Amino acid sequence: MLRELSVRDFTIIETLRVEFKEGLNVLTGETGAGKSILVDALCLALGERAQAGLVAAGKKEAVVEAFFDVPDGAAGKAPTAADAPNTDVLSADAPNTDVLSADAGSPADALGIDTHRGIIVRRIIAAQGKNRVYLNDSMVGIQSLQEICAGLVDVHGQHEHQSLMLPEKQMRFVDALGRTGAEAAAYAAVYEKRRRLLREKHELSRDLHERARRIDLLGFQVDEIDSAMLKTGERETLEADEKFLSNLTAIKDFSENAYDLLYAGENSIGDRMSKVEAALARLAGIDPRAGDIHAMAGQVKSFLGELTLELRRYKDNIEPTGDRLDEVVTRLETIKKLEKKYGRDIAAVIAYKENAARQLDALLLADETLGALDEDLERAEAGIESAARLLSEKRAAAARKLEKEVTAVLKDLSFEKARFEIEILKKTASSDDDAPRYTPTGVDSVEFLFSANPGQPPKSIQKVASGGELSRLMLALKSVFADFDEVPVLVFDEVDAGIGGRTAQAVAEKLKKLSRGRQVLCVTHLPQIAARADNHIRVIKDVRGDRVGITVETLEGRRREEEIARMLGGTITETSLRHARELIEGE
Repeated sequence: MLRELSVRDFTIIETLRVEFKEGLNVLTGETGAGKSILVDALCLALGERAQAGLVAAGKKEAVVEAFFDVPDGAAGKAPTAADAPNTDVLSADAPNTDVLSADAGSPADALGIDTHRGIIVRRIIAAQGKNRVYLNDSMVGIQSLQEICAGLVDVHGQHEHQSLMLPEKQMRFVDALGRTGAEAAAYAAVYEKRRRLLREKHELSRDLHERARRIDLLGFQVDEIDSAMLKTGERETLEADEKFLSNLTAIKDFSENAYDLLYAGENSIGDRMSKVEAALARLAGIDPRAGDIHAMAGQVKSFLGELTLELRRYKDNIEPTGDRLDEVVTRLETIKKLEKKYGRDIAAVIAYKENAARQLDALLLADETLGALDEDLERAEAGIESAARLLSEKRAAAARKLEKEVTAVLKDLSFEKARFEIEILKKTASSDDDAPRYTPTGVDSVEFLFSANPGQPPKSIQKVASGGELSRLMLALKSVFADFDEVPVLVFDEVDAGIGGRTAQAVAEKLKKLSRGRQVLCVTHLPQIAARADNHIRVIKDVRGDRVGITVETLEGRRREEEIARMLGGTITETSLRHARELIEGE
């Protein structure tokens, strides 16, 4: 149950604290007093998207706090489709509305947050920068807040009844009452498999000519690369060979010239070194101190001998190569051509060939693959037909049940002769095709039909229902779902628009009945509803100079009578006060 809502620097609210009680809580006040702003603040506490424009002018941040008194054993269990309907069928903007339960692991448990003594949500909206969310003084993300608060509150906005005209909204109501979660999941699985198979078949068979052209192209590419017999590192070796062969004459000349200087020529380095060594030998014979110098000369002479042998072998092995240079150049051109077409180097070209070969194999096996796909599609068609039939049957049963229960509630709302029917039709591929048109939600189209007057056949609510009638129809649907949906707090933001008199009395009684099993918050302009309140809160717009603010007042006794009298006639007179007391006492 929502115990308290505190707001600071939120739009035109400077500081505000509102206490709520069990049963029916009503918020009344002049038009534009700011009643719906409090509902907006509550929605923010539940995780609705925040905008910087919500911060009061001149303030750095707005703060919204909500305290929920959670009974023992009820704390933030994420509901499942098998347990209860999703809130989408009840409110397009709110999170899931199933009751919280601690019997299984909850999002709060996962975050180490104890909610058994209640939940305090603090939402801070910054004019600039990031917003912050705290739950029982622990910082959490918006998604965690939505999960933990899932099922606490169902908010029905003042214009939500218009969503009843949407076919998808009508479908959600039927699915929620029918608890079609398991059937819908089974259908969705086979629908997705069938869609994937159809896409694969289309891609394989969409253009036989393109397929044949692709086979020819891939075959040519694979053969071209295979015939080159490329080897990793081959280009580097060929480039070295090309450089050597292109400079063969210069290489021969340089090596012969070096050999002549070193050994074969007149006055060669070898001859001169021999003379040096002989002179040093005589020197060492005279002066032993020159022995090391003589030894070094011997080493140099020996090294020159080895150098001479290696140089001779090198130059003697330089032979004419015939057409070898042309072969190397041609091979390099082949490699460069393939690299330009298929990859930056030989490794990339080989990788391209391997991928092309795989594609070619797949295309060559396309006929076989198409046959297998056709078999899989045949099984998928049978599967989706069966799944769609089971889903449709459950929806049909739910529709009949919903018709009866909503019609019964409509009678309580002064629609004595109203008829409410749900038409479920099978979608078809086209007007000339009897085959079902499978969609992600099945083969059904749902339409709510309504007639408020006897003798008039039910027609689409888009054509016959007024705003006030739609409001009551939405309230009837809410009432039906309240019988099995365990949402502890229901919020109705001016759902009484467009109704009055006897109908207003019936709506008031229905809201009062709803409040016996849960807490109900209702923003209203109807005195009949206000008179039924267990907790009457008046919202007042406070104008002080050039500033506007909002204050609240819990009404009792005379003050409550005066507010209901104002709602009855606009002015407070003895007659309106007496009527107000009669309404309150008639509760």
